[in-house]
Amino acid sequence: RWQAVAQQDIRVEEFRPPEFLITLKADTAGRFAGDTVVATLDAHYLFGAPMAGAKVRWTAFSSPAYGTGRTIPNTEGFAIGRSDWWEQYPRPEMERVLDSATVDRSGHVTLRIPTTAGSVSRTSQMTISVVVDDVTNRSVSARASAYLQPASLFVALRDRNPGWYWKPGTPQTLDAMVVRSTGQRVPGIPLRVMVVRRQLQLDTTDTRLVRAPRWVSDTIAQWR
Repeated sequence: RWQAVAQQDIRVEEFRPPEFLITLKADTAGRFAGDTVVATLDAHYLFGAPMAGAKVRWTAFSSPAYGTGRTIPNTEGFAIGRSDWWEQYPRPEMERVLDSATVDRSGHVTLRIPTTAGSVSRTSQMTISVVVDDVTNRSVSARASAYLQPASLFVALRDRNPGWYWKPGTPQTLDAMVVRSTGQRVPGIPLRVMVVRRQLQLDTTDTRLVRAPRWVSDTIAQWR
């Protein structure tokens, strides 16, 4: 036999499609981490009038541009940017901004999104999402993307060893070059190279029954 344990009233209304449209466009020019990314929003009713005074909620989220095709040309086989695969809890390269705005009399909103210098070490994609509400609380959303570069110059490094590991006593060869985001090589740039060895060891200071491993690093070679 059924027994009621809770009750909740839900209001169901007839579906009505939104009576307005919005368009969002983001910067197409290259931007660097530390620049301000600009996006423009247009919001108009279907009969043409601007949505003056409408509330806008927006977020901007940046993360590494994996799988977007925004790689640096002529660097196939080279590593660029920081790699944290060895860390137990790698630091994500991302930042998020949340804010609100109001549509002006002409139906436009200009979003100025600050970014932090040094926050990324590789090409990153900034995804900008907006939600506009009309007077009846119906919402329409839109999304656009912009791209951030960490710097004007990149160091690309390649290991000629075909395997995953280096053998003690065996000389190793590394290829290094400095390139622009267009893939153009830049000669005459001094580089400092460090080879860091990372070993996974048990933490002897851990007093728990099962000790947690941790990475230990030491520099085994460096040159300019």
